[in-house]
Amino acid sequence: MNKEIDLKLYGLIGNNEDIHLEVYAILGKCLAHIALAQKTASKASVLTYLVKEIEAQSCDYTRKLYRVAIEIVGIKKEE
Repeated sequence: MNKEIDLKLYGLIGNNEDIHLEVYAILGKCLAHIALAQKTASKASVLTYLVKEIEAQSCDYTRKLYRVAIEIVGIKKEE
């Protein structure tokens, strides 16, 4: 995970390794969903999925994890 992302800004305090694993699980679920829908995996499609999913989350902790995932995808420059 990008070392520039300060998890404390999102209110995520605890074992960083566990938090990173949870965020990567969210990103994996996102890519699986996109692949199953037979859509092209792009920055836009990933962000669209993450934003749609964050709105459906009822748990504040999970929404924070989605925000970190959105930041990871959003700050990565396209090549």
